[in-house]
Amino acid sequence: MKPDRISLSRVLQCALPGLLLSAICLIPYLNKAFTIDDPVFLLQAQQILKAPLHPTTMEICWTADNKCGPVGKDAANNLFMSYYLVPALALGGQEWLVHAIELLTLWLGIVATVSLALRFGMSIFGACAAGLIVAVTPPVLAMTSTAMPDVLAMSLGAIGIERLWAWKQEHRFIQGVLAALALGLAPFTRMHLALLWPIAALLLRDDTRILDARSWWATRNRYWPIIVAAVVWIVALALTGDRRSSGSLGFFWLLPQNMYGNFRSYLIEWVAAMPLGLAWLVFRNRRINRWLLIAAGAIMLWKMWSDAWPGVWKPLFALAGALVLTDILVWSIASRELRRIALALWLLIPLSALPYLHLPVKYLVPCAPAMALLIADILQP
Repeated sequence: MKPDRISLSRVLQCALPGLLLSAICLIPYLNKAFTIDDPVFLLQAQQILKAPLHPTTMEICWTADNKCGPVGKDAANNLFMSYYLVPALALGGQEWLVHAIELLTLWLGIVATVSLALRFGMSIFGACAAGLIVAVTPPVLAMTSTAMPDVLAMSLGAIGIERLWAWKQEHRFIQGVLAALALGLAPFTRMHLALLWPIAALLLRDDTRILDARSWWATRNRYWPIIVAAVVWIVALALTGDRRSSGSLGFFWLLPQNMYGNFRSYLIEWVAAMPLGLAWLVFRNRRINRWLLIAAGAIMLWKMWSDAWPGVWKPLFALAGALVLTDILVWSIASRELRRIALALWLLIPLSALPYLHLPVKYLVPCAPAMALLIADILQP
């Protein structure tokens, strides 16, 4: 028997609190100035208006005044963000217009997260909670106030997974096409979102016997949206690539010695910047005194922003992050539910950036829907 279809009105009803709260947080800042990295994407959008298939050939002096060249030499191939900004640039490129587009993009991500929660079988409460968590996640709000691609990558990832799950449930061709487009454009927005493809393939299975090669082959007819997504990405790269300005992109920023510090940052950010750490510690085991945990978290934050405990808070937060992520992985695998395992693996996607120069918290933003759904799952009565 097919599951009941999720109506758009029901999704919007659950998403409304998150939409309103994000609007309250961000609309007062629609006219804020652009940030330091925004000009790269804005200038590329301006270049697209002149040469639609050559966005990386414009000259820019980025790392130093005396080191100028095509933008593709120093900027990541996150070109879909620049194409996405073309309408705003064509209309004058005002700050409020660019930020309004980002806010609308966040709303799409919230709606997709809520719809995915309902399709995963969560209650109305759980779906509303998931949307609210995405809406109030500090790094998500911060990146929505920029012209950078992280929120767009987040929303495309959420839309792609939501449409893929809908296609698995209802088998409507248009759902598979939309999933393929979203999952293909997501890595064209942030390259590490290509790691959503194996997670998507996992969701298309009927069981968790992932080491059984024959079971993968038996369900081979289901994976065409993922194949199409890869084709979309490859075609997009081929059409917009330029041999004079790309090809060696970013490799000089990749060093093995960066991995330890970045891994520690990754663990800390899930606790200190994203709500996953505290929420999981407080709500995962209801028998633990929540107020004790909240008090401990407040003390740790106070120590972090004071000089009373120098050098100690980072290992503590990293340890807390490691415990939370380990528990999520063990819990999801023990549940033997594909959706939980997929959400847990989604949190690991930023690890692909470990060799990079640094691992800022914005790399965790595309994982916000997975984080919100996991928290909502344990919040349900």
